[in-house]
Amino acid sequence: GSAFNASGTATDALTGVTLVEYSLDGTNWSSATGTVSWNTTLDLAAIGEGSQVFYVRASDNAGNTSTPVTRDFGIDQNIPDLAETGINQTSAYQSADYTLSGTASDTNKLLDDSGIDYITLSINGGASQNIDVTAGSWSYDVTVDTVGHTDDGEYEYIFTAADVAGKYRQVTRIITVDTSAPTAEI
Repeated sequence: GSAFNASGTATDALTGVTLVEYSLDGTNWSSATGTVSWNTTLDLAAIGEGSQVFYVRASDNAGNTSTPVTRDFGIDQNIPDLAETGINQTSAYQSADYTLSGTASDTNKLLDDSGIDYITLSINGGASQNIDVTAGSWSYDVTVDTVGHTDDGEYEYIFTAADVAGKYRQVTRIITVDTSAPTAEI
């Protein structure tokens, strides 16, 4: 959703808590609702995507203010972008080698393996394999046996781009490989 309820507690053994404040930058403070048990609603859309820090401090009746405590959090409300532009149609026929390629990105970050962003590919429901995304682009080359015709048939390629928050987008391509010439008779 676009709202998040942040809550916590504050204590002061001698004079009692009079105010709890929160901030997203450690400089501009707003009052939370409540004191000993406090809460506030954050407008995630207004805060924006990405890594954030939530600061909270409490003041007591004597005018003392605590050192702020912090909590790191991330906002990710957008699904990744994924496009296949090499074949660029849902289904196609191929009679030779071909390349499926396109772009993938996310407002925050795609999943990565040792710092290299990737998307996944499953062919005909098989195990997924990673395809590296470099500078927002990816490609997958397919070699076709045009002599023995062993690759003739239909292939379903499901590409998935996922981000660190678990949101994902899929693109499917159905490719029919036919390397055999038709026959004609009189």
